[in-house]
Amino acid sequence: MASTEEDMNKFFHWVPLAPRSQYYFTTTLKRLANAGALLIAILAAFMVSLNLGSSVWGLIPLILSTILFGLPHGAVDHLVLLGLARRRLTLPSLFLVCGAYLAGVLLVLLLWWLLPLFALIFFLVYTIFHWGKADLAFEAICGHHNNRVRLNARAWAHLLLRGLLPIGIPFISFPQQTRDFLNQCLDTFGYEFIHNSSLSFALILVIGLLVVLEIGYCFQGKVRWMIALETLGLLIFFLTVPPLLAIGLYFCGWHGLRHVLRLLNYSEAEQGEQTTKQLGKALLRFFLRATPFTILSLLMLWALQGLAAPTANFYGVVAIYLILISALTLPHILVVEWMDRTEFS
Repeated sequence: MASTEEDMNKFFHWVPLAPRSQYYFTTTLKRLANAGALLIAILAAFMVSLNLGSSVWGLIPLILSTILFGLPHGAVDHLVLLGLARRRLTLPSLFLVCGAYLAGVLLVLLLWWLLPLFALIFFLVYTIFHWGKADLAFEAICGHHNNRVRLNARAWAHLLLRGLLPIGIPFISFPQQTRDFLNQCLDTFGYEFIHNSSLSFALILVIGLLVVLEIGYCFQGKVRWMIALETLGLLIFFLTVPPLLAIGLYFCGWHGLRHVLRLLNYSEAEQGEQTTKQLGKALLRFFLRATPFTILSLLMLWALQGLAAPTANFYGVVAIYLILISALTLPHILVVEWMDRTEFS
């Protein structure tokens, strides 16, 4: 009888994943990340020019994120956990990591049920950290920090700015739409988010200070032109693109894509020169590995939708989806933090 690892590897290429001693595909990763950024800018400009960004059409990127880089980018966390822990893929080890992961997901969902406003604020805070830290890690992989992540004061300012751009800017540039959507999330639990001008003013001050610190971060010592251009581009992007469209495009084409590209260095590709064909195979393997838990996450979304109050439009469905994402994000952050410590310590 074949072992669990052999069975899973045969069907889904499931094997424990751990970082290799050096990075591969580095030049190609940069190009693909830049291509993703360019693509989301083009799509945003196209939809905004047709005045589709604030309509139901603006939800398309978030809906597509269920299968394109968004939801799937964390769907191999169980394999990464096994790889980082240096454990074989067996039924007991798989049940252990999946049980621990599910416990984290259920804990966040329970928090939404008991303290929805606190859960929302908590979600926004750890998402700021996670998205900012992800950019910092990807920059290190691409050689901008000599393959190191040092969380000194300037790096923390860069991390917070990168995380605040997608989370904080919509409160400033599109306060009404942002408030309405947050209330869609809270309405499921009978709460309401109240957004006043003092919040926007505070965010302007904080982001303004972080932008000043970012200038020092990018142009003192080693000049980091690409990082500076990315930050400027993200600032303009979230200032001009309606929030749900912007978040959907960012989740797929920026954050999710870059995490998947990072995970390509966790695959069992042959060492040496990496070809485009090998990269394509690595991407295909990733999506095959991610398929089972992507489907499971969609089933969880269906179950949450059934438990929640009936929604009359797509915005309500997307609100439930964001609540599920918040629950999946917390254990995902813990996995990524372990990845960071293993790769960059």
